Amino acid sequence: MVFFIDGEGRIATNKHVVDDWFGSYEATVRNILRDWMQNNVLSYGHQKDSATQRISEWSAIRYDLNRTDEERENAGTQVDAWQRLQSEWAGDQNYYDGLLSSLGEAKFKVVTLFLGYALDGTHTDNINDYKECVKTNVSKDDNIDLALIQTKDKKLPSDVSDPIRLDDVTNDGQVKVGEDVALVGYNWGPVIASSDKGLRVQKTDGKISQESDGIRVLYSIPSLAGSSGSPVFNKSGKLVAINYAGYSTTQSFNYGILAKYLKTLAMQ
Repeated sequence: MVFFIDGEGRIATNKHVVDDWFGSYEATVRNILRDWMQNNVLSYGHQKDSATQRISEWSAIRYDLNRTDEERENAGTQVDAWQRLQSEWAGDQNYYDGLLSSLGEAKFKVVTLFLGYALDGTHTDNINDYKECVKTNVSKDDNIDLALIQTKDKKLPSDVSDPIRLDDVTNDGQVKVGEDVALVGYNWGPVIASSDKGLRVQKTDGKISQESDGIRVLYSIPSLAGSSGSPVFNKSGKLVAINYAGYSTTQSFNYGILAKYLKTLAMQ
């Protein structure tokens, strides 16, 4: 989720959406890859062992002189088929074993191939349905997960009449525990948002759950992956935070960066 903040086509979102996020999660990504490779090594190993067992069973029939010629011929066909599978699975096992052995020396680089947005109500069947934009500013503070992108022509799309302006955002960024808040976004991205009428935004409600630490605030708004960068409003309709993180074990405890930091970033 992203949202326009002015008439120059500037769009607010999270740093982890547009920037090189890999550095902070390199160990996690390596562990995920290691688990995936190990699982494949084990899986193909089990399949290879299963093929070896089948070859042994069919070979016993193939060379059993008490069997009919038809049975022995069929057994020979089965042996040949299982030997081909055994060879294929052994090759796959060796391939992933080789990847696993070289993982420690592997170098990774994240490259953004395309950065774009789609308006609510549009259909997004492929990448051509998204409007290209460019990254303009990213917070240099690792604790502030905010970034700005902008339309390539630096203009607000004609279909957008009312961007979320930051004039009303206060510098103190005060929010109160128990205060009603609402998030407007796309949980699971287009998976849930897509409809016969195009993308359709969702509104979810909650309350401020914990006193802010001065940078972020915790609220009880349910949200799923895909809602990063969603605006969070108070009951007066004022922007109070930008959603950026949550807990994987629950949907109802999520964090937002206080809106005052977006205002500061936009003024730089």
